[in-house]
Amino acid sequence: GAISVTKKITVKGEGTNPELDANKNAGGGKPKHRIFTVEDSGELTLENLTLKGGKAAGSGEGALGGGILVKAGCKAELTNCVVKNCEAKEAGGGIYSAGELVLDGSTIGGASASDGNKAKNGGGICLEGGTGMTLQNCIIKNNEVTDGNGGGICFNDGSYDSSEYTITGGEISYNKIKMTDPILTYSGGGLAIVNASVNLIIDGCKIEGNTIDGVSGKTPSGAGLYLGNEAQT
Repeated sequence: GAISVTKKITVKGEGTNPELDANKNAGGGKPKHRIFTVEDSGELTLENLTLKGGKAAGSGEGALGGGILVKAGCKAELTNCVVKNCEAKEAGGGIYSAGELVLDGSTIGGASASDGNKAKNGGGICLEGGTGMTLQNCIIKNNEVTDGNGGGICFNDGSYDSSEYTITGGEISYNKIKMTDPILTYSGGGLAIVNASVNLIIDGCKIEGNTIDGVSGKTPSGAGLYLGNEAQT
């Protein structure tokens, strides 16, 4: 099951392609599960490591963060890491954060669709309140949501403090939303801010190739970016 992080710990990958794979179905072991849960004021630091095959298929918190769930008052920092092929029933296919999230030189998703993370909201990353986010020279690519918002990154409803949320360099590319519900409209193939007041700064980040596959009679908004009424950018 998920590794519970309640202290300040660092995990460093060594050797060739070090990884944690949560998908043991192929070998007849345990079913897929989330990889890390950061809780009770825990701080998780990952370096040079790939996380893959995580899944959050339960209810409530059990449906959040296929790869990593960062609870309020906690922090996760990833350097030169990859989070791919993870999924969440509700939000944050790769990472769900209600705390602080720092990514440096990391990839959420990957070069092909099979590397992408999936969820209903925030296929790659979903934030719901918190105390800041810093993405520096990161790749958010080929992630996907179905009937939700923010194929790559979603700022969902939540209480965001005055901390800056920054995306510097890197790219948000080829993420997508698949719409199957003919009633509702979903937005932000690359990045969406949904009913949230967020101080977001984007500097030098390439945003390209993000898409929304609509349904007949519906016109979605913001294939690249969707900024809700309360967004501050």
